[in-house]
Amino acid sequence: MLPRVTGRLREWAYAGLTFNLVFATFSHIVVDKNIAYILTPVVVMVILALSYTSWHKLQAAKERREDGAYLRSMA
Repeated sequence: MLPRVTGRLREWAYAGLTFNLVFATFSHIVVDKNIAYILTPVVVMVILALSYTSWHKLQAAKERREDGAYLRSMA
């Protein structure tokens, strides 16, 4: 894990992995036609989606907390 990674770099990392997994799924559908091979990237995409949404929720909570601390210091 890299500390202090910018949000834009993290977004591109999520996007890159998503594209990779989508195309892996299509590749397995066309070539293998084995359900186990097809479901593996799909399961990883679900985990990736959960990670992405939880990261955004944590960022939003952090921003609200920082905004609240800023507003309290102004009062």
